[in-house]
Amino acid sequence: MYWGYAGDGFSPTEELYHTRKDPLELVNLAKNPEYSEALKSMQAGYDQAVEAWKQDAVPYHRYQDYGVIFDRHTPWEEKAKRMRRGKGRE
Repeated sequence: MYWGYAGDGFSPTEELYHTRKDPLELVNLAKNPEYSEALKSMQAGYDQAVEAWKQDAVPYHRYQDYGVIFDRHTPWEEKAKRMRRGKGRE
């Protein structure tokens, strides 16, 4: 799981859990070297899904903004601009 919100004192973070061994998701394995290959695989799948979103998102109701907001490689400043836009703020 990628949490990309970096406003209000938060930092972007990744979470990885072995849900069969840890069904309550209490031990984050994202920084555990033993799970680095699993994390890379999950990151690749996530990045592919975001790219598909960017290609396929309908051009109305700001759906295209989410391709930027969810992108792990986009700086927070760019995401924040898109999150602030909305009704009456564009």
